[in-house]
This record gives sequence, C-alpha cells and structure tokens, in this order.
Amino acid sequence: MNLLKRIEAFARLGYLMQESGNSGNQPIFLGPEEQHSFEELQFEIADAPHYNGWFTESNVRKAISSLGKSMTMEHLEKWLKQYPEHLAEINGNHSIGLVMAGKKSMPTGTRVM
Repeated sequence: MNLLKRIEAFARLGYLMQESGNSGNQPIFLGPEEQHSFEELQFEIADAPHYNGWFTESNVRKAISSLGKSMTMEHLEKWLKQYPEHLAEINGNHSIGLVMAGKKSMPTGTRVM
C-alpha cells in the first residue's frame, strides 16, 4: 500500500472516530466491513464503563472524537512532511500491536492491520 493510500486510510479512520462522538449521527460508510467496524466501535464505547468506571461513555466518545479530528488528510500530510522522503517508498505488510489501559483483551482471532 503506497503512502497516499495509507494516509487516506488513516483519514477515513479519523472521520469514523469523529462520528463516534456524535451519538445519533450515522456516518457515510464505504462498505459493509467499514460499517461493521463502526458498529463494533459503538458497542465497545458503550461497554467501556463496565470495565473501568472512569471511562464514561460520554468521555470516551469525546476522547475518540478529538483524536479523530487530528486525523484529517491535511493534518496527516503535514505531520509526515517532517520525515524522510523514502517513507513513501516503504511498502509491504507489517504487524503492529497496541497496548492500551483499562480494557479487556481482544477476542481470539482479531486481526489488527
């Protein structure tokens, strides 16, 4: 996946994260997989207070929405300009992991891309 496609993917994720803060608003989905991911995120947001009382649904929505606002095409391109130009040449699949506090572990078979 080239750099532009990666930026577009993160910008799309940012859009869906922003829309997660707007309870009741239905975002425009690019396909059923994206809709499923959004619905799964909505479930996890609503479920978060059961695992950590400090994570109220409204605060989680606000935090996710705020993070999403920073993931626009403009912001991502500006951020990546600081890095060497060969970044655009890097291709291939890579596995990454995220360690986050306050949430149960991911279900078996969950794939992170």
